[in-house]
Amino acid sequence: MSFHSALSDITRHLCEIIKCGILLFKVLDVDFDSCGRMLCTSSQDATARVWDVRTLQVMSVMEGHQLEVSKACFSPGGFQLLTTSADHSARVWTVETGACVQLLDGHRDDVFSCAFNYDGAVIVTASKDCTARVWRLPNENVLHNDDEEVSRPNIFSHSSL
Repeated sequence: MSFHSALSDITRHLCEIIKCGILLFKVLDVDFDSCGRMLCTSSQDATARVWDVRTLQVMSVMEGHQLEVSKACFSPGGFQLLTTSADHSARVWTVETGACVQLLDGHRDDVFSCAFNYDGAVIVTASKDCTARVWRLPNENVLHNDDEEVSRPNIFSHSSL
């Protein structure tokens, strides 16, 4: 299956799901993992979903945000998903289980954008509070380690430039 036909199938499948009433909220963002095997969607229903591109089935649902999930993106290795939300937070999830492994809290307004760096150790989030925060994470291959915590973020503000 080519990339374009897989994308077309996913689009058609998502439209069918929405028509059937399974998804009742707008999909706000999409992202492929680096291998093109998984697709994630973020939605107004405060969830993100990871889809298997080949089967068009939902692999996991990330639930925990209180308001719409504005963006979702895969870590470079594809093991984790990063989401941002109107609830002023970002979260890191395990793709396989959908479990939240890290809450990135501190913005004072909607968080609408995010990105991992090349090795997944650093995250950047951007918010309507006019700041971007840079977070250093534990190794993405360590699902949870009580000894390692997210470092305090560096904060950059557009208004201070």
